[in-house]
Amino acid sequence: MVYTVIPFILSSKKQLHYPEHLYMKTSTLNCNNISPEVADLITRLIALIPWPVRRQAMGDVVLTILNGKPRVAEDAFGWNRSAVAPFEK
Repeated sequence: MVYTVIPFILSSKKQLHYPEHLYMKTSTLNCNNISPEVADLITRLIALIPWPVRRQAMGDVVLTILNGKPRVAEDAFGWNRSAVAPFEK
């Protein structure tokens, strides 16, 4: 079954109910119960680490907290995803 969403004007009292597959996915941070305060703390702490070790720390955050997703790190922390892409040990 294919659903098509057609935009139209509604009064503020009406609500749209879309099929479940059209809702946005829960973010990786929300799935891992990482609050905005903790995400901000991670950003501040990583900034205190000198560069050669900082990249390893950023990669560790990506692997441990973000399920190995460097694009999420780019979005959540503003880190360059190519710099934080998980690397083989």
